[in-house]
Amino acid sequence: MTDIIDASWQEGAGPNRDRPFGTIDVTPEFAESFAKMTPEQQKELVDLATRNELALYYGSFAAFFDVPKVGDILVKAAKQGWAPRKLEAEIRRTQWWATTERAHNQYDAFVSTNGGEDSATVQRVIGDKAVQIGDVSAKLGFRLSDEQTKKLARDALRNQYDERTLQAAIASEMRLSPQAQQSLRAGSTGRDVQRLATDYGVPLSEATMDRWMNDLVDGKVTTDDYTNYLRQQATSLYPTLANEIGRGITVKTYADPYKEIAAQTLGLSPEEIDFSDPKWNVALNFDDGKGRRAMNLFEWKEFIRSDERYGYDRTPEAQDKAYDMVSRLGRMFGVTA
Repeated sequence: MTDIIDASWQEGAGPNRDRPFGTIDVTPEFAESFAKMTPEQQKELVDLATRNELALYYGSFAAFFDVPKVGDILVKAAKQGWAPRKLEAEIRRTQWWATTERAHNQYDAFVSTNGGEDSATVQRVIGDKAVQIGDVSAKLGFRLSDEQTKKLARDALRNQYDERTLQAAIASEMRLSPQAQQSLRAGSTGRDVQRLATDYGVPLSEATMDRWMNDLVDGKVTTDDYTNYLRQQATSLYPTLANEIGRGITVKTYADPYKEIAAQTLGLSPEEIDFSDPKWNVALNFDDGKGRRAMNLFEWKEFIRSDERYGYDRTPEAQDKAYDMVSRLGRMFGVTA
């Protein structure tokens, strides 16, 4: 196994020593795949494993993984198997905690001046935050328990979480569930990652989509970052559409008229036509002898009628035309059907 794994999870007696790479099952196949990754991809995977492991043992504390120095303490806690109380004691010694403690004092003063945490005023504020958390977790494709939601609401108010930190804390709680990754894929963020890749005609592996999805959920990147990445990839795949992609037109939108013409001409459903297949995207990357360009729609229709790959001669339209021609020839020579 590579040094980066050794450095991350094989030191000391961590909280989950039976899984030396956190929540990822280190099989020989995984080790082989990991060794082929770039250093950047390896680091992303290690970070994800670290977040998952921290979430399993320290809950919403994992949301602070990106906080300078605090993240180092969290990793050390995971390696050495600290109890949550020891982890909190170490975090209390940081400058970050001094700032956070002021937020605690403000929240505690609010609770105290409004009759305690069980008062109607405080419970209403906590309830409003819980509704927000429920909305965010539902969008991510996962429903937190009432206990988790209430605890997160209190933590968010007491620590004055900004939107990014709140989302990271929710994601950390979600990862307590073994079904978290599947739930994230099924949620709106996961669906958006897949949809945008499809819209731009960019084939992505499941691992790459998972990395983008987890980074979006954790607030490390924005949807704009992901969209710009897809535009760059789409431009390299479809250089003839560089100007259109640069203006925000997706490959799916540009290709739609070509798809409709092909479907109508060949008697297919538009859903059967995938422009990531070279058979179809030749319409967008046509070599006319002078260079590559997108065909015009007339050229495309004639192309699929004449190229045997598309089987136009077997379509009802082609057969009707052939019958009409035979009939006309028959009439010309005085032969009637």
